[in-house]
Amino acid sequence: GADGTGARKGIDTLLTKPFKLSGGNTLTFECKVYIGAAVAPYYYFGLMDIDDLSSNGFIFQANGTSPIRAMNMSAGTLTGTDTGLTWTISAVYVFKIVATASQILFYVDGVLKATHTTNIPSGVAMGVCCYIRGTTTPSYIDYVKCTSSARV
Repeated sequence: GADGTGARKGIDTLLTKPFKLSGGNTLTFECKVYIGAAVAPYYYFGLMDIDDLSSNGFIFQANGTSPIRAMNMSAGTLTGTDTGLTWTISAVYVFKIVATASQILFYVDGVLKATHTTNIPSGVAMGVCCYIRGTTTPSYIDYVKCTSSARV
């Protein structure tokens, strides 16, 4: 959960960056998230090379009560799709992203919400990034799972 200071809370492996789309592999990211009470100023869940939307990665992202977006970026060029969902307080969401060098599939609770075929960050080392920022309490990241179909 957040501590009320506006500090970002979450899980990441952005320093080690163990995942990369190359060599024909498939990356699969999944996490289960609960947000109670107020809605955070921003949150995102997925893979990124740095904590910045102007770089490389693929994530679910939203600001406050704005719609949850499926987003990916390559060298700062963004592709985004509104999932048609906004946060429902005290609901649990399962976010899943399946990425290859040719497409990225974004699922919420097992339902495909977006397919992107442009601005895919191929060949870039990325790490897991699950952040909730702001005064949201309580909030939980129940689990995070990220796998690669091949060692690259």
